[in-house]
Amino acid sequence: VQFLVKNPTLALLNNDGSVNAGSELALSLFSTMAKQEMEERKEKFKRTKKAYARQGKWPGGRTRKFGYKVDESQFFVEDENDGAIVKLAFQLYSTGEYSAARLAKELTDRGYIRNDGLPINEPFLVRMLSSESYTGAPDEKNNMRIYPPLISKDLFLKCREVASGNKLEIR
Repeated sequence: VQFLVKNPTLALLNNDGSVNAGSELALSLFSTMAKQEMEERKEKFKRTKKAYARQGKWPGGRTRKFGYKVDESQFFVEDENDGAIVKLAFQLYSTGEYSAARLAKELTDRGYIRNDGLPINEPFLVRMLSSESYTGAPDEKNNMRIYPPLISKDLFLKCREVASGNKLEIR
């Protein structure tokens, strides 16, 4: 495979097909510099993503935490519809009268619908009721991202207490 650099002129192979040692060295330097620049860019992206997480800003991408939307300044704010589902789910579960499965049915029967159109089901509620980040605590799974609190720390702890008393504890 012939590699050509047009300006300044550089060819990996000589006219007889042998490898040009000077060009080979230059190509090695170019590839090393490109690799180093890529590693620096990846580190810069990681630093920026972590900084955004700590500020409560959305770093981009497709996924966002349920219950939140992104405002014009790229900060997470409460979504009126999905945030109401989060608050009600925690309040109802804290009474101890609902399992995650019964709570999913109750919310569906009351006509609550997620903005994304996905169902409110037991696995969804188990993940939600286990997430301390709804209290404003840093989310360890997402670079210590901070979301605005939707529930109190006391309500979250009450739900964890209810969960620990269940036959099958939600994680």
